[in-house]
Amino acid sequence: MKYLSARVKTRDSFRHPGDPICFEYNGETHEVRAIMEHWKEARVDPSMYHEEFYRIEAQNRQYYILRYSVLFDSWWIRETKREKMIIIPAIDLHEGQVVRLKKGKFDDISFYNKAPADVARAFEQAGATRIHVVDLDGSVSGRRVNAEAISSICSSVEVEVELGGGIRSHEDATKAFDLGVHYVILGTMVVEKKEASMDLIRAFPSRVGIGIDAVKGKVAIKGWKEITRFDAVEMARSYENAHPAFIVYTDISRDGMMQGPNIEETAALAQAVHTPVIASGGVSCLDDLIRLSKTGVMFGAITGKAMYEGKINLENAIKKIKEI
Repeated sequence: MKYLSARVKTRDSFRHPGDPICFEYNGETHEVRAIMEHWKEARVDPSMYHEEFYRIEAQNRQYYILRYSVLFDSWWIRETKREKMIIIPAIDLHEGQVVRLKKGKFDDISFYNKAPADVARAFEQAGATRIHVVDLDGSVSGRRVNAEAISSICSSVEVEVELGGGIRSHEDATKAFDLGVHYVILGTMVVEKKEASMDLIRAFPSRVGIGIDAVKGKVAIKGWKEITRFDAVEMARSYENAHPAFIVYTDISRDGMMQGPNIEETAALAQAVHTPVIASGGVSCLDDLIRLSKTGVMFGAITGKAMYEGKINLENAIKKIKEI
């Protein structure tokens, strides 16, 4: 398919805080809901980038590739199909170490004897395009406890890193970006400070996701230690106008239990919103990932314990999902 001429407004917003990113195509103006992928290409001189590409999801739930020519300072666009579900390996951090919890409980914890940066590099070599990092200590205390480990992960890989745990203010988000992460995920703040959360999402377009952790459909906060009265689907819907980059939905009862994800509830939430949804919690084998992918509504799926315990081979799983 050929590229057609396009007009893009607020180009700097692709990299920095600012106004929503919009583009004109076929006489209509569309807003970018999420940047799925970004890459650069050199045409003549390998040391100089001549073109930039952005794979995006627009507000109308259509997918496009935006192509920018550095030489001609002009944009082109073409429609594309939705990408296959991505598999996102997880690194949970506690006191600088890689760990896994069961149902988010610190009294049931497994330690893995590898440096966080080494784990991240292994994920990248296996073909992962994004890594999910959780500061478990930060999720409980609200303070950035594992900054050194997070920085080492970001500096060790070229793939995208998303960070959750302890992001409860504009300052927290800024410090996380300074560590090198590509996306931050709001959790407790989404429930307790809704207006501030929406302001933060708008301040960093396409770089702030929201985490909705639930038990029997009810949202949990503060490191899953407090169950609220809020319905998970309604909470997700209430943020649609703020345009978060994505939603990470975790069924706490399945997390770390190797019993399979709650596909029905996760798919129902994904179908109820326009925001890309990432499934989390309970993935135990390759078949779980295949079933999530076949729903056709998942942007991604996070897997952790099943990989660490050898139940899932990340490289093989990524290849298999691409074949579906």
